[in-house]
Amino acid sequence: MRLVIFDLDDTLIDNTLLDIDSFMHILNLFSLPRINDKTIIRWRRNGMIAKNIFLRLMKKKDRKLLETCLKTRLQYLARGGGGLGLVKEKKDARKVLCEIKQDGHFIVIVSSRKDRSIIKKILEKLGVKRYVDSIYCAENCMDLKERQSTIGLKVRLYRLALSDYKSLVTEKPIAVGNLKSDIVAAKKLKITALAIRGSYRFDSGISKEAKVIEKLDQILEFL
Repeated sequence: MRLVIFDLDDTLIDNTLLDIDSFMHILNLFSLPRINDKTIIRWRRNGMIAKNIFLRLMKKKDRKLLETCLKTRLQYLARGGGGLGLVKEKKDARKVLCEIKQDGHFIVIVSSRKDRSIIKKILEKLGVKRYVDSIYCAENCMDLKERQSTIGLKVRLYRLALSDYKSLVTEKPIAVGNLKSDIVAAKKLKITALAIRGSYRFDSGISKEAKVIEKLDQILEFL
């Protein structure tokens, strides 16, 4: 038996609609120029991070406004954004999780999200909660400083998962994520890391860190 660790956002779920909604929310809230959905998708798929999108839309550079926009957007997403109706399953996610469980392996979610209840609602909405044995998120590490790095948080959460399942597994664990932080954290703990291509090109260097898979069902080849 093996422990299979999944990231959530842009790994098991498609964040496209949530992402678009979060930008539209900020543009409305701070009266920034409106752009259409297709433009946001094009910019994101070309690797444009949120900071550069807001800078492009500002008439003049305003560092304070920029920081407020970035912080408010993350807070909005942390609360669930525009709602569960915008959450979509990544292709074959349910099928893959089902097959992993049928083979007797353990599945856990490790996410940098703060609120476990929102993660549970997402999994319930997608009909996959019954396949997930545990959820580890920032809520598990309330003692950490606010500025804890994403890699540091992921390392801490991976360690918790490894500790909880140490006596139950017989094979080396696998971690699946779409960001460099997911992969680097896994490698620090000598966990086999698989990088799945997300919707956006934020981490072009991820292929240098781990084996890259294009689709979720390719995970089954490593079990």
